Amino acid sequence: MESWAPDAGDDYDADPGYWRFHVLLMSPNEMSFGQLVGEPEERHKKAKTVLAWAADCIDTDVLQEIERSQAKDIKQAWRDAAEAELTRREIEQFAEDPPDELDGWTKLDADHDAVTVAYVADNHGTPSVATVFESANGELKTLELTLEEWKENDSDPRDARPNRYCVTTDGDRAYVRLRSHLLTFEVEPMERLEL
Repeated sequence: MESWAPDAGDDYDADPGYWRFHVLLMSPNEMSFGQLVGEPEERHKKAKTVLAWAADCIDTDVLQEIERSQAKDIKQAWRDAAEAELTRREIEQFAEDPPDELDGWTKLDADHDAVTVAYVADNHGTPSVATVFESANGELKTLELTLEEWKENDSDPRDARPNRYCVTTDGDRAYVRLRSHLLTFEVEPMERLEL
C-alpha cells in the first residue's frame, strides 16, 4: 500500500496527499490483518483508503479467486468440524458400549478384574489382544499384547510385556487410544475366545 499511495490520484477532496496520509496512519498489523483501529471517523477514512487501494491495485479476477479460495477454506473448516464432532460422538459411543466386533477385532471375554474391555485379532500374523485395563494405581491404560503373553499372565495386562503401544491423535483417554488402535491395523478376525 505504501508504494501505491504517492502515485494515487492525490486530488481527493482537494487535499493533495490524502491517500498517502491515511496509508501512513495504518500500522502494519492493520494492513496485514484488516483490523482497523482508532475513532470511528478515522477507521472510516482508513477503510475508504483500503477500498481505493483495492480498486486500483487488485484485479477483479484476483478478487474473485480470493473469494473462491476463502469460500473453499470455510467449507473445509465446516467439514473438518463436522468430522471431528462425528468422531467425538463415535468415541463416546465406543466408550459407553464397546461393540462385539470392530474392524476385524472381536471382543474378548476376559476373566480379570483389571480388564475393562479387550479385543482379539490376528495382527500381521501375530494373534494379539488390545485392551483397556486399570493399572495398579487406578489409572486406565491401553496396550496391545500377544495372545501368548496374555495367556501366560492369566489375562492380567498389568504384568505383561506389551507388543505395541496404543497411540492416537484424537485424544489421550484410554478408550480413544483403543478405538484408534483397532481402526489402524488391517487384521484378520479370530474366533471369539473365552479366557
